[in-house]
Amino acid sequence: MGDENCATAQTRYLPLAVAAVSAGGTVTLCDGTHQTFDGIRRGQGAAIVGASINEAILRGWTGRSLIDSGVARLQAVSLMLDGRDGVSIAYDRANPVAVELRDVRVVGNANTSGNTAISIQAFGTGSGIAPDDIQLQGIEVVGPIGSGLSLDGVRDITASTLSVTDASTAGVRLGSSDGVTLSNVFLDNVRSGVLADQGRVTNTTIDGGIILLDSLGVGYGVSVLERADTAAPAGTSVVRGLNIELASDGDTGISIELGPDGSQALVERNLVDGKARSTRGVWVQPVIVDSGDVEILNNILIDNDRHGVDVSRADRLDSLILTSNSIATGSGSGAPITLVNLSLDTGVVSSNYGFFNNLFVSGRAGQDRAVELNQGVGIAADHNLFWNLESSYRAGGSAVSNGANDITGQDPLIRNRELEVLAGSPAIDAGNDFRAPPTDYAGILRPQGAAADIGAHER
Repeated sequence: MGDENCATAQTRYLPLAVAAVSAGGTVTLCDGTHQTFDGIRRGQGAAIVGASINEAILRGWTGRSLIDSGVARLQAVSLMLDGRDGVSIAYDRANPVAVELRDVRVVGNANTSGNTAISIQAFGTGSGIAPDDIQLQGIEVVGPIGSGLSLDGVRDITASTLSVTDASTAGVRLGSSDGVTLSNVFLDNVRSGVLADQGRVTNTTIDGGIILLDSLGVGYGVSVLERADTAAPAGTSVVRGLNIELASDGDTGISIELGPDGSQALVERNLVDGKARSTRGVWVQPVIVDSGDVEILNNILIDNDRHGVDVSRADRLDSLILTSNSIATGSGSGAPITLVNLSLDTGVVSSNYGFFNNLFVSGRAGQDRAVELNQGVGIAADHNLFWNLESSYRAGGSAVSNGANDITGQDPLIRNRELEVLAGSPAIDAGNDFRAPPTDYAGILRPQGAAADIGAHER
């Protein structure tokens, strides 16, 4: 298949080639630009394969998606959009055809800021609970675009090495999904990075990457809905290894909405930089009275001038563990900042609440507060280090005594913006080994000395 520059082509019009190829057959593209005009709509699970994304280019005009149906495999091609979506695939579990997108680039223009580059919607029950046979690897989306990748109704799939730039809604959008894993993501100049905002989304894992929000409106680095309902089992969502930079007042680095008892969320080894704006580093929101469990471990949360960690209706959670995090504010002016804020509806919390081995630092002497609860309740907390803060713990408007092994009034000797400490820091070997995660923010084993260090880094 080729354009006028491809002498060996059997046909020069791509939609006809896809429609004519036998079920599961392959259309091989010669180098050059291939017009689809009104898009590819007919086919029997064909594959479209080019030599490289720099050489095989598909182009279409305003109208339906450039690839609307009939294609199950797309490899080593670029799609040039003009006022339309890129790839739209319906995955029917009753008659499943494997879907593979590998080394695919989608390029938008000024007319595509409301479009979606790649959309996959799964439907039907199929047989049993087998994973959907959908593979996504090496996807690059260059905006302007509305959303880079939209996944709706899919279950147990992985998308790896995903890059999206200039997305006015989200780099990745999830709806009614179960078991989506995103790894090695680069989402730049996006309103939100990963946005789960519709349907029941559960068992989401986001593992490694960089998310840089735009400054044009309020967004989320990652928004996860770990909310099972009575018709489905509870699940576990994991947000790990991300470097997130926020850009606007009101932004949130990692947002977790948590469902019933048994639902779990793990937030670990992330860096969220609020850029000294009114932002939240991590925001936890239980959605019903008896919600599940949250662990926040080994994170670096800096310059989030609303809260480093904000938990709404915290008494709804079965458990909340904050361990080995480094949380700091900058040196700007303004109202006092609470680094960790817990809002409660009642004066009763689970016994499974604990804050251990955390480093709390303010750049403004005596103004900011480390941990505050709006109700006068107690929580287990010890082996934390507090520096330059107005108070360590407050509950119901009053100061609360420190733990027996907490450290106050000693400079932790911070050496860089990632809150690593210098030799001689009182944070070194001052943590609780039993409470410490087995590795630190960078994956280094704990402990390296006589005991685990306080904070996200082990020295």
